[in-house]
Amino acid sequence: MLTNARTRRLKRLALGLVTLVAVVWVGLMASLYFKQNDLLFMPGVEVVRTPQHIGLPFEDKRVQTEDGESLAAWWIPHPQPRCSVIHFHGNAGNRSGRLSDAKRFHDFGCNVLMTDYRGYGGSTGSPSEAGTYLDAEAMWDAALEAGAEPASTLVFGRSLGGPNAAYLASRRPAGGLILESTFESLPALADDLFGWLSLHALVRNEYPTAEHLAGFEGPVLILHSSEDDLIPFAHGRRLAQGHGDAARFVELAGDHNHGPSATGARYDAALSDFVDTVAGSR
Repeated sequence: MLTNARTRRLKRLALGLVTLVAVVWVGLMASLYFKQNDLLFMPGVEVVRTPQHIGLPFEDKRVQTEDGESLAAWWIPHPQPRCSVIHFHGNAGNRSGRLSDAKRFHDFGCNVLMTDYRGYGGSTGSPSEAGTYLDAEAMWDAALEAGAEPASTLVFGRSLGGPNAAYLASRRPAGGLILESTFESLPALADDLFGWLSLHALVRNEYPTAEHLAGFEGPVLILHSSEDDLIPFAHGRRLAQGHGDAARFVELAGDHNHGPSATGARYDAALSDFVDTVAGSR
């Protein structure tokens, strides 16, 4: 039998272990809560290539936001434009890593505005949810100043660019919206990926794509891969189902970062058909 002294020592040890686990857990949760912007936003500062590297003429743009930030962008004009595209990239890198998108839309007959959020590329400031929404609104104004027509302007967003694109389309008279490999909201994504941890309560950035999408009445193209290793396929499906008949859904191949290349010609055809729909509706 255990002596009273030994029993007390074991109880103190157990209490100490429980306290240590609790302290570590609280520390991890506090770090996640206060440092999540550092985990969410991964800006690349260096612009490694320009549209000139793929044979496209372009104009460097400095776009001013409502709160005083200066954003870097490229306006890539088409000589005979059928439409215009405002492009919002994901959470990492900057616009210089998305030149294949610019080439694809240019080949479809579109002007293209390649954007960088605050803190990305040559843009000033630090990214935040409220800030990237202001960036999106400023880019709409910049596109129209460059010659885009609202009714034939498509807003494209991939991954984190999705909620920014949906936000903009819900507040401006865009002709169409394309969401690729994006999520319903960040709390919903946290639940799907780490449901047992109940992390959604700690998510300070909402980015409610589904809510923004509900405010847009125009045509929508949603693309998502069943092999996506970062954002579950169900998010793309639910976004499309929630928008009813106005949404087209295309299943991609490949992981989160390689859907266009893994899907190949079928990806190009989906985008080309959607551009035709919007350009033809003017």
